Amino acid sequence: MTFDTLAQQNDDALEQLLKNGAPVAAKQVAGYEFRGWNMNALTVLIGTRKFKKGFYQDPQQGGFWGYNVRVQPGSIDDPWVALPSDANPTRFYFFGVSDPSPAGLYPNALVVDYRKWPGNLVIDPIRYTVDYLVAPDPANPNLLLGKSYSENAIGRTFLGYFALEQNNPTDYHGPNDATT
Repeated sequence: MTFDTLAQQNDDALEQLLKNGAPVAAKQVAGYEFRGWNMNALTVLIGTRKFKKGFYQDPQQGGFWGYNVRVQPGSIDDPWVALPSDANPTRFYFFGVSDPSPAGLYPNALVVDYRKWPGNLVIDPIRYTVDYLVAPDPANPNLLLGKSYSENAIGRTFLGYFALEQNNPTDYHGPNDATT
């Protein structure tokens, strides 16, 4: 399976791939940025169809965290170029990362939880986003399938599926990192 073929799957196929996908550990994604593609075509309207997600391990505390990077809009065939530039990407909407848990919604999935980042405002709807990530093809651990939900006190709402593929290494270690 490739990034492009994953992005072309229908929701039923994506759900099966998510349920049967291989687990991914936080230490496997830390130190990399992944190019991302939201399968929901409506994300074009809000400018989030194409994006990057980065992952890192906190050097002091040891926990795993991540962030998003805006990229130049375009088709799935266009390069993923960070904004304002690859040399100086703007990192935003940080999140906590937890290894798969047997008690989780998807027991085989790495959990990306925006509620864990203390800087995400309670009034910001993004704060309540939780993503579940698996490797849909065990032979390709650099390709990930994600499913997003909004999870809050009212309940859980499905937001969409997305594809991730390892794009570039990063030595970023958080907002207090001198390399930002």
